Amino acid sequence: MHRSLITVAAAACLLFAAAPAADAAATRSFDFRTSAGVHGGHAHAWGNATFRSGGRASITGRLNDVCPGDGLGAYLDVEVFFRGDAVDRFYAKDIQGCSDPDGVAFSFSVDGLQAVTGMRLILHEEDADGNKVGEERWLHIDNPQN
Repeated sequence: MHRSLITVAAAACLLFAAAPAADAAATRSFDFRTSAGVHGGHAHAWGNATFRSGGRASITGRLNDVCPGDGLGAYLDVEVFFRGDAVDRFYAKDIQGCSDPDGVAFSFSVDGLQAVTGMRLILHEEDADGNKVGEERWLHIDNPQN
């Protein structure tokens, strides 16, 4: 009896040790930039996208309007896609010019009813009138838990 109780307890420990955490997260890093324009400046974004269980996800990082100063700002549009075709959108911008070489921090989180399937990041530069200038770079990050 004593030996079978130990066996059952050991098996239960192994079962729980091997089971994945209920709130396991998968993190994907990113680092991308637009190409330098005619004035030499460009937009640069880097950070982490974290996918949690269900409809929860977050993205944190930095956005930088890289000098030399060209009169343009760096912009990042973040689209979070959910199962069932729903989309949440977030926006970050660095319009500080050359005053901060590290750019600006951004952080967005979602907690939706449906599972997050992925994110699309759109990086570009805009002039003071809100016109997109130069190249636009897209980066898609799939949720590895799907």
